[in-house]
Amino acid sequence: MKKNIAIVMLAVVALVCFGGWVHSAQEADSNYKVMMSEAKIIRQLKGIEQK
Repeated sequence: MKKNIAIVMLAVVALVCFGGWVHSAQEADSNYKVMMSEAKIIRQLKGIEQK
């Protein structure tokens, strides 16, 4: 019985870790997109200032 509980707990921990990893990857991708759009706006503003 204890062995079954240990296996279930291990499976739950693995699912939580995998879910966290997926969420982290999505968050990093989102942050990258925001940073690229901010950099684009900054480049455009610098171009306007130089004219």
